[in-house]
Amino acid sequence: MALTSLNIPEDPQLLAEWLEALICSDELSLAAVQWEVLAGPRTDTETMTWAETQLAEIDAVGLKSLPEDELRQLMSQPSALLELQEHILAECPPYWQNRLQGDPSSTSADAIWARVESQLDASPASPAVVEAKQHKSPRLWSGLGAVLAIAACLMIGVWVMQPPAKPTGWGFNAPGVLESARSEDELLETLADATHAWFNKRPETREDLELRLKQFDAGCQKLLAAELAPLQQSTHTAVDEICQKTRDAIAGYLVQLDEGGDPLAIRGEADQTVTTLEETLRKLQQTS
Repeated sequence: MALTSLNIPEDPQLLAEWLEALICSDELSLAAVQWEVLAGPRTDTETMTWAETQLAEIDAVGLKSLPEDELRQLMSQPSALLELQEHILAECPPYWQNRLQGDPSSTSADAIWARVESQLDASPASPAVVEAKQHKSPRLWSGLGAVLAIAACLMIGVWVMQPPAKPTGWGFNAPGVLESARSEDELLETLADATHAWFNKRPETREDLELRLKQFDAGCQKLLAAELAPLQQSTHTAVDEICQKTRDAIAGYLVQLDEGGDPLAIRGEADQTVTTLEETLRKLQQTS
């Protein structure tokens, strides 16, 4: 069994990319066990947590958004890394979809869990492991039960992780939105309905609105990068143009929020921008 900790890049610029590749693989949980065992008992009580705005940045640009000291801290708190992997597998933001597709050694979440389940079924598990599986928790780090569970994992070559939820993105990031339509009319209607999902949640705080805007922008990025095969070229061009205008407007709203603008007023402006996008898509559908 190779020690993942020995493969950590010394160059800080390569560290974020290395950690991203690890998160996109099925080796993270084993690395987490190794790091936890090597670190020994924690002497500090501070636990690394993820703010929604921080997760939005990681969704959009990956771990390059984190300073080096936080990247190093991640490896001293493996549970935070596992929590981040759980979030990424659940949300499947475009940046991480590209990382997963671009890494031929990565394994899909469903395949990873299927393999773990088969190993658990075939191997006698300690009570601690059984309890962890029943509660579907990735954190095996507390008390004597944790020590026994880690020892069992290392002995039989099994690592326990939470079965990731199916993608739960919204808007253009919702599963199947960009792939399921078979005709131009159907795709445009699907896109318009996905646009309207903006109104399903009404954020009132600066942080919540910033996150909502960044999530919608990530969906627009995914739409701009999609092939959209059912669309004629002229329609495809029109969709790209209005989508890019929407992204430009969102960038302006994020600047206003950063400068202390009123979240409710900015949300009202964003509502108009999204409404324009939806109306444009429906007009294109009527003329298709």
